Amino acid sequence: MSSNSTAKIRNSALGANTMEAKLKHLELVQDVINRLANTSSRVKQWTIAAAIVVLFAQTDGSEFSGVGILIALALGLVILFWFLDGFYLWQERLYRRLYDEIRGRADEYIDFSMNCQEFASGRRTLFRSTFSTTLGLFFGAFCVCIVLAVCLN
Repeated sequence: MSSNSTAKIRNSALGANTMEAKLKHLELVQDVINRLANTSSRVKQWTIAAAIVVLFAQTDGSEFSGVGILIALALGLVILFWFLDGFYLWQERLYRRLYDEIRGRADEYIDFSMNCQEFASGRRTLFRSTFSTTLGLFFGAFCVCIVLAVCLN
């Protein structure tokens, strides 16, 4: 075997290793994105459950006259979960940007960095994620429903 063919084999093996490293790095980032998306879904489930519990506390048959307290408690919980969900959406968007950046990197520049804060500037802010159309419609409609349910009861 000539030294030239040995160098080609070594370079192709090195290329396979760097491609494997890139795929592993992408897999790690995708796992984080999946966990954030699942957690966001759980936050919405907890929002619905917590608001229902508070609203049913009003209809337990007692002569409770603290409607304002119930509205404040239910809305407070919804707003708390709204901001929590906004944070998870913001982080998910940052990791999607990291994924895209890693995808475009040359194979030999894979460093397994999971730092996505360099993408946090510009249009991708926590405020914009929290008040995005999807979260605004879901949580905003939920707030309106709580107020209507308590006031109409």
